[in-house]
Amino acid sequence: MTFDEIVEATTGILRKRGRVSFRALRRQFEIDDEYVRDLRDELVDVLRIAREEDGTTLVNVDAPADRPPAVASVTPVASPMIPPEPEKPSGVEAERRHLTVMFCDLVDSTELSERFDPEELAEMYGRWQEAVAATIARFGGHVADYRGDGVFVYFGFPAAYEDGASRAVRASLAIVEMLETLNASLERSHDVRFRVRVGLHSGLVVLSDLGGKHAQPRFAFGETPNIAARVQALASSDEVLVTSTIAALTRGQFELAFLGDRTLKGISRPVGVYRAVREIDEEVAAESKLPDATPLVARDSELGLLRRFLSLVADGHGQTVLLSGEPGIGKSRLLAAVSQSAVDAGARRIRIHCEAQHAASALHPIEEILNRLYGAASQSPEDGLARLRAEFGDDTEAEELYPDLAALAGLRQASTLAGRTPEVVRERTLEAIVEWIACAASAQILFFAIEDVHWADPTTLEVIARILDRIDGLRLYFALTYRPEFIAPWPHRSNVSQFMLGRLTDSDAEALIRAKSGDRQLGAATIATIVERADGIPLYLEELVASVLAAGSAENLSIPETLHDSLMARLDRLSDVREIAQLAAVLGREFSYEVMREVSTA
Repeated sequence: MTFDEIVEATTGILRKRGRVSFRALRRQFEIDDEYVRDLRDELVDVLRIAREEDGTTLVNVDAPADRPPAVASVTPVASPMIPPEPEKPSGVEAERRHLTVMFCDLVDSTELSERFDPEELAEMYGRWQEAVAATIARFGGHVADYRGDGVFVYFGFPAAYEDGASRAVRASLAIVEMLETLNASLERSHDVRFRVRVGLHSGLVVLSDLGGKHAQPRFAFGETPNIAARVQALASSDEVLVTSTIAALTRGQFELAFLGDRTLKGISRPVGVYRAVREIDEEVAAESKLPDATPLVARDSELGLLRRFLSLVADGHGQTVLLSGEPGIGKSRLLAAVSQSAVDAGARRIRIHCEAQHAASALHPIEEILNRLYGAASQSPEDGLARLRAEFGDDTEAEELYPDLAALAGLRQASTLAGRTPEVVRERTLEAIVEWIACAASAQILFFAIEDVHWADPTTLEVIARILDRIDGLRLYFALTYRPEFIAPWPHRSNVSQFMLGRLTDSDAEALIRAKSGDRQLGAATIATIVERADGIPLYLEELVASVLAAGSAENLSIPETLHDSLMARLDRLSDVREIAQLAAVLGREFSYEVMREVSTA
C-alpha cells in the first residue's frame, strides 16, 4: 500500500472506531516506527483530523474526549470517500438499482479448519476480513455480507459511482496484491498462506431487507450476485474473473484475457468470462474511453479557437483553457482533438485525471503521473532519477527541488528529506511541481491537461493556481476540464479562456447518429426515438445507437448498461429531490404540477 492509501485506510478506522493505537497500525499495515511517525504527522499536523493521546494513540478530533476505546471487531472499516448510508425512507420496502457485485472467497479453507484450532482460525479470519475491508473501502465498496471466509461486496450502494465497475476491478486486483503482505505476516505467526478467488458481475438488482429486522439490511436479489458467485467458482488461486458485462463497462482500462463463453449453474445463457490481468496505463485508458472514430459534431468553432491558441503558446505566451460542461457532453473528446493538433505541431503532451475516489488524497493525480513517467512502474529507480534530474536542464536553482519531486514520484531519498517539518516538505513539493512544469515548458511546447478538476483535492487546486501565476513567458498550453457545478477559484486573467459546451441540437444529434451508425443506416423513426431519449448529450447518443445496432431495433429501447452507473450517481446526488425524480420517471417526460402533487401525496 502507498502512503496515501494507508492515510485513507487509517482515516476510515478513526471515523469508524474513534481511535486507534500506533501499535495496531504497525501490526495491521506492517510499517516501522518511522513510517508511523510520518503517518501521525500527516493526520495530526497536516490534515488535522486526529489528535495524539498519551503518545500511544490517535483519536478522531470529532470524537468526545472521554469516549471509551472501541472493541476490536472484523466489521468493515468505513471509507472517508463513502457517504453514510442514507436512512431507509419510510414506506419504501425495496429499491431497484444497478450494482457491480464482487464475491471474494478463500481457497481450500476447509483444510485450514482441520489444521488449526477454532480460536486460531477465527483470529486469522479476522485479520483477513479487516485487510479486505480496508482494501475495499479505498475504492468505495460496501461490504454487504461475510459468508464464512467469503465476502460479498457491492459497488454502487449505498452511493452510486460513475465508475463503479472500474472501482470493483481495481479493488479485486488490490486484494490479490494485499494478500502478499498479509501472507508474510501469517507465515511468521502460523506458517500458512491464504489464496483467494474473486468474481465480478454488473447488473440490475432489487435491494430489500431480507427476513425482517433480524436479517442483513438491503440484500441484493436477482441473478447479478448469483453470476458473480458462479464466476468466482471458476477462478484459479489468486485470480480475478469478470463477465463480459464488466469487460464492456471497463473497456480499455484493464488488460483482460478472454477465457470463452461458460455455462454457469442456474443460468440459462452462456456468460463470457475474462481474467483481469492488470490495469492499463492511465493515459492509454483515457484515450480508449473516447468513442472510436466518432467525429466532432457542432464543435468546429470551439476547435478552431482552441487550435489558434497554439500559435500564441509557440511564441512564449502561455495560455490557459477552461472547458466546462455536464457529463457526457464531449469535453474529453474535444480536448483529445486539440492535444493531437499540439502533438502534430511538435508539442509534448501530459494529461492527468482527477478521480472521485481520490478527492481526499493530496496531490494524487500529480503523484500518479510522476510515478508513471519516472517511477519504478516504468523503469529502474536509477533510470527514473536520471530522467527526472534531466527535466530541470541547466537550471541549478530549480534542480535543488528535484529530490522533493523524486519523493513524490515514489523515488524517496529519505536522507534529503529528514529533519524537515511537514509544512516545509509541503511547500518545497509544491515549488518542485511548478518548476518541473516550467522547465518542461521552456524546453519545448508543453500541452498539459488536467481533466475532471471538480474532483481535484485542495492541494492539487493550489498547484493549478501556482501554475496560472507562473504561466506568462512559458510555452505552456494549460487545459482544464470540469463540470458546471465546479466554481473556478482563480481570478480572471487575460490569458485564460473559458468555454461552456452545450447540448447538441436535434439536427446535430441526427448527424452524429448517422456518423455513428455507419453503413447500417437507421430509419427516421428510430433516429427520432434516439434523439428524444438522448436530450442532446453526445455520450448518450453514442451509447443508444450502439444498443439499437446490437438489438436490431429501437423497440423497447432501455438505458444501456454503460450509462446506468453514471445516471444513478447523478440521481443519488439529488438527495432530497430524488424521490420526486423517481416519480417523474414513472409519469413520463411531461406532466402537470397537479398530477405530481397527487401522486407524491398518495
